[in-house]
Amino acid sequence: MTEKIYYVFPRLDDYDAISFYKDGELILVLGVSGTAQSDAECGLGDIDIDHWLWEVGNSFIDELKETQKLIIKYTNVVDGGLTTHWSNLNKLPD
Repeated sequence: MTEKIYYVFPRLDDYDAISFYKDGELILVLGVSGTAQSDAECGLGDIDIDHWLWEVGNSFIDELKETQKLIIKYTNVVDGGLTTHWSNLNKLPD
């Protein structure tokens, strides 16, 4: 059985992020910009953003072959749904 866990990153920039571990190995860091969280059309204003990131990341984590560090921007979300395929999301800055 594959074990998946996540950790919430402290906010260090204009985004919130969580990290996903699969079988003990870091597989994904997924963030969402502050702009996306505050943009009314994105629909993220009144939700638990860490839970939302968990659900979004889990929707594609099994497709990952190597560690990815991705950021979701306001252009990638409409009404609380991701509109961009994960492979087309921007990379998080190091």
